[in-house]
Amino acid sequence: MLRTYHSVLTLTATMTATCNAGDLVGFDNAPITAADQPVKGIAQVPATEAGLDIGLAALEPTAEPEIETGVTVNPVQPEPGTGFTVNGVRGSRWTPNHPKTIHKPPTRRREAAEEVEDLESEKILATYPEDRIRDRRTSLRLIAVAVKAGVKPDDLLQAVKAYAKESEGYTRSKVCFSDNWFKMRRWEKGLAQVQADREKAREAEAKGRASLAEWIHERHPLCRHITNRQIEDLIASKLVTPEQVCAAGLQS
Repeated sequence: MLRTYHSVLTLTATMTATCNAGDLVGFDNAPITAADQPVKGIAQVPATEAGLDIGLAALEPTAEPEIETGVTVNPVQPEPGTGFTVNGVRGSRWTPNHPKTIHKPPTRRREAAEEVEDLESEKILATYPEDRIRDRRTSLRLIAVAVKAGVKPDDLLQAVKAYAKESEGYTRSKVCFSDNWFKMRRWEKGLAQVQADREKAREAEAKGRASLAEWIHERHPLCRHITNRQIEDLIASKLVTPEQVCAAGLQS
């Protein structure tokens, strides 16, 4: 089957490599290098460096049928519920009113869960630079996909906030449109930073508990500054015993 392409709309792509005007660009935002590589669009202007936002003329394939394709209709059903055959492809095994083709209505629990997911996605998208939000439906869908893949909503929210703060001083054309940003998973950079910061906080917290435990072991005069809540935490962490707390002049 012969395929031709015609332009349907213009999108913005953050290029990962340089290209010339008129080059075919793939979904990796780089010039096409393989004959069977999917085409995202045609570069309308050259990209002189990686990371540059350029306009792409998006393409839609038009299929032209080959000669003698024909359609074969088989009115005789060799087995129950198989339906007719078109171009050698058999239809559904089940009739439209068969129990296996009737979708169960959503339960209240599922509807409530979907509503929470929608609210989380809306909250995350609301923190993106407002003037660069585009195609809300696609952006929200990509956020939901990331969350279902295991990304914590709060972590993704912090990653979006970090990008919004980072891009405050950018020329607006340098700020990626929201649908492309989520499609290219550019939130992964912010997510990695969020996780690194969290790990540093855990290490600092562990170091602080170790210092407090050392004060209690040594019956240091600074023990008087340790709060009851910190004492409970140290005992629960098995860094000190109630007897050691009492020996340091504190109450467990």
